Amino acid sequence: NISTYIRLHDDGFVQIHHINGTIKNQHFQFSNRKAEAICSAYQLEPLSIPGVGLNFGVITTYTSPKGVPLYIPGLMQKGEEGYFEFVGRDSCESFYIAGPLENPTVRGQMNLRNVNLMYPFSGSMDQANDNIVVRLLRRIQWDIVARPVKDTRYEKEIPSGVDKVYVNLVIDSGVGGLEFHGVINGGTFYVEGRLESTEGTVDYLDFNFNVEKAGVEFDRSSYFPIAYGSAKAVIADSLGLRSYIYLTLLMEDKESGQILQRGRLNNIRFQLSTDNPNLGRTEGEIMASLGYSPNNIKEKATDIIGISTDNLLFRPLFRPFERRLERTFRLDLVRFSSRFTRNLIEMNLWGKEFIQPYSKLYLLRSTRVMVGKYLADRVFLQYTGQLEADMNYGYEGENFGLKHTLGLEYRINPNLLLEMEYNYNSFLQQRKDKRIFLRHSFPIN
Repeated sequence: NISTYIRLHDDGFVQIHHINGTIKNQHFQFSNRKAEAICSAYQLEPLSIPGVGLNFGVITTYTSPKGVPLYIPGLMQKGEEGYFEFVGRDSCESFYIAGPLENPTVRGQMNLRNVNLMYPFSGSMDQANDNIVVRLLRRIQWDIVARPVKDTRYEKEIPSGVDKVYVNLVIDSGVGGLEFHGVINGGTFYVEGRLESTEGTVDYLDFNFNVEKAGVEFDRSSYFPIAYGSAKAVIADSLGLRSYIYLTLLMEDKESGQILQRGRLNNIRFQLSTDNPNLGRTEGEIMASLGYSPNNIKEKATDIIGISTDNLLFRPLFRPFERRLERTFRLDLVRFSSRFTRNLIEMNLWGKEFIQPYSKLYLLRSTRVMVGKYLADRVFLQYTGQLEADMNYGYEGENFGLKHTLGLEYRINPNLLLEMEYNYNSFLQQRKDKRIFLRHSFPIN
C-alpha cells in the first residue's frame, strides 16, 4: 500500500513530495529537500548521480509513533522483527539520508520497541555479502542513536563451567542508549553508550535466576563492551526454609590477578554465592550443597546433559510462543521449561519396573510455566506452575502432583525486599503454605 508523488525539475533535482505507505498498519513517509535547506548540525552533501545529472538532495523519513516493523541485519537475529520509530537527533533535525552516493550518511535516532537485540552487532553482516541490502549497510556512514523504549531484550547462551548460562534480559527504557558511528567496510565503525537491565531471567543448571542488575558499556577502546551483572534464585531446604543463591558476573585481571565484578565481555565467568553460610562459603561448597559435588557428579550428569539438550532443542521452539504471549497480554515474563530429555534418560537408566504405571506422566516431571508482571516499578507479581513426580517425593497416592506458587515482591529500597508467597500442592498432605519474608542485604568488605 504505497502512494508516491515525484517531480523532476529542470536543474536535475528529483523532488520527492512524498512516498507514503504502511507496513502492518504502521505508517511511513519519505520526502526530500535540497541539502542546503535541511536543518542539520553538519554541512550535508546531496545524493546525486553525476553521470546522468540527477540530484536527490537529502531524503528525510517519518514513521508513526509506534514505529514500523523491520528486520535490520547485524542488529537482530535472523528471522526476528521489531518496531523502529525514526526521529531526528534534536527538535530541528529529521531522520535523514544524505550523500555522497558511494557512502551515504544516515543520521538520526531510532526508538526501539519489541526488539530482540543481538551481539556481536555485525555478526550477520559478515555473511551473505551478495545480498544487496547487506552490501549497502556496510557502505553507510552511520551516525545513529538507538534508544530502548519498550520491550527491548537481549538473549544469549553463554558457555560457563559445568553448564551453559542462558540469559534473557529486558533492557530498561529511558536509561542510556547506543551510538553507532563510522563505516563498516572502511574499518571505522564503532559503538559507544550503555544499556542496563533490572528485569529478566538467567537459567543455569536447573535453577532459574531473576536479574537484579546487569549492563554493558561500549567505548572506542575495544570491540568488546564492559559488562557487569548479578541475578538471584530462591531455594528451599527439607524444612521449607528459604535461602538465596546468587549468580554474579566476574572477571580476573590478568596483570594483578584481582577478581573484579565488571570486565570486558570476552573475558568473563560466572560465580555462585549465597546468603546462607550453611550452604557453604566457597563456590565448590555451594555446588556440593546443591548436589553438584565430585562424589555424585555421575548422578548429576543426567541432569546436566538433559538440561543442555532441552535448552538446545526446545528453547528455539518455546521462545517465539513466549514472546507472542508477552506482547499480546502485555506481560513482563512468560517462560516455559521442560526436562523431557532428562526424564527420558532416567527412565531408561532406572528401568520401567520402577516407574510404571506412570511412565507417560513421568516424562513431564519438572515441566514448568512462569508468568510475571510488574504492577509498578518496584512491585512484581509472579505465578509458577510445575508438574512433579518422584518415588519418594511425599505425594499421596500416585506420586504425581501439580504445584502452584503465587508470589508478590515489593522492593522497599535497593537493600530491603518484602516477599509474600502462597503455595498450593493438591497431592501433598499439607496442601497450602503461606509465607511472608522481609529480607535485608548489605555488603561485607
